Amino acid sequence: MILDYIYHSGFAIEAEGVTLIIDYYKDSSETERNKGIVHDRLLQRPGKLYVLASHFHPDHFNPEVLRWKEERPDIIYIFSKDILKHRRAGKEDALYLKKLDVYEDDTIRVKAYGSTDVGVSFLIEAEDKKIFHAGDLNNWHWNEESTPEEIETAEKAYLGELKIINKDIKSVNLAMFPVDPRLGKVR
Repeated sequence: MILDYIYHSGFAIEAEGVTLIIDYYKDSSETERNKGIVHDRLLQRPGKLYVLASHFHPDHFNPEVLRWKEERPDIIYIFSKDILKHRRAGKEDALYLKKLDVYEDDTIRVKAYGSTDVGVSFLIEAEDKKIFHAGDLNNWHWNEESTPEEIETAEKAYLGELKIINKDIKSVNLAMFPVDPRLGKVR
C-alpha cells in the first residue's frame, strides 16, 4: 500500500487493484492546472477507483472530480452528505454519508465519523489496514485570538468527537489530520 500526498488535505492511497483519492482540491503541480500525480497517473491506474470528499469547502472538494467520470465511468464517489445539502453535487452523483454511516463493498469499508467543522471524517479499511482521514476534525481555536471560553468549547468538541471514534477504533495503521500554523502556540 502506498500513500501519495496530492495537495493541501488531499491524499491518494494505492493498493493492489484499488486507488482512493481523498479530499481532492487541486493536483500536485504548482505550475500547471490539472497536472500532477492524479491526472498524469492515478486516473489511468488499473483497478477500482474511489473518490472521497469529507465536506463541501472548496479546499476539500473540487467539483471537477465529477468530470473524471467521463474518463473513468467506473468511479465510485463517496461524499459527505453536506456536499449534497450545499448543492455542490447532485443526488445521483455520489453515495452520501453522514456521521456513523457506512459504505462497504468487496474491496473497502468506509465509516463516517464527525467533524469539529463541517462534514465528516473517514475510517477506511482496505487490505487489512485501517486508515483515518480527519477531514477538518481538529481542535480549532487560535491561541493568540480566541477567548478562554472559545478555547474550552473547541477543545470540548474535539475531545467529544475523539471519544466517539475511540469507541470503535482502538488502533490505525495511518492517520491524517489537518495542521494549520494559525493554531498558534501550544498552551
